[in-house]
Amino acid sequence: RDPVADPEIVRRLTVDADPGVCRSAAANPACPPEVLETLVDVLPHAVLANPASPEHLLVAGAHSVDGALRAIVGANPSTPGRVLTALSRDPDARVLRSVATNPGAPAPARRRAEKRVMTDGEAIVAPVALGL
Repeated sequence: RDPVADPEIVRRLTVDADPGVCRSAAANPACPPEVLETLVDVLPHAVLANPASPEHLLVAGAHSVDGALRAIVGANPSTPGRVLTALSRDPDARVLRSVATNPGAPAPARRRAEKRVMTDGEAIVAPVALGL
């Protein structure tokens, strides 16, 4: 996950025979945006977690019926504030936790998400506190 890796090398790794190599390449911030666009249907978790994902992919991921994908978008530091604000109203606790712990989320969105999770009786533990 070297963000300064040669984008052409990362591009080649996305078609490696080893699925783990492909997944790692898709998650690499040096992966070219046009490659991420071709991989989002095959490796959505890796692509949507990538801080280099194009905004329109993050917006689409925020509308996914899959709560796990919405949570990944909510945790991505590159997700636009307006999207994180919308996700702070999501019914899925995983999504709320990801927004509440995203340092790039607007403060009102973080507070709303945290309050909604805490109201449901679940504690939020920031990834930093876990050493992640």
